[in-house]
Amino acid sequence: MWSNGLTAHPAGDEVGAPVVASYRAIYTRRDGRVVAVAPLDVADLHDQATSFNADNMHDLCLPRRPRGARLTGVTIGGGLIQDPNGDPNSAQTFTIPRPG
Repeated sequence: MWSNGLTAHPAGDEVGAPVVASYRAIYTRRDGRVVAVAPLDVADLHDQATSFNADNMHDLCLPRRPRGARLTGVTIGGGLIQDPNGDPNSAQTFTIPRPG
């Protein structure tokens, strides 16, 4: 998440299919097997009155959670989105800690 807007790199347009296709929700099953699931879409777009403040967060619309699995991370490829200064994102992996 960046303060202000997330747009597609390098054009600065609203994010589209390449960004959606790059995201993965990472689930871990009880047997330890890891399952990567592509989102159905990205939401929380066009949620502000100006493009400067638009889309500071992406909400992933995910299909049903794999049976017996818990969400353990989210990944996105690099060079797909940019901050308000035009700086592209690096490839990222977000780890979701196990509830304590």
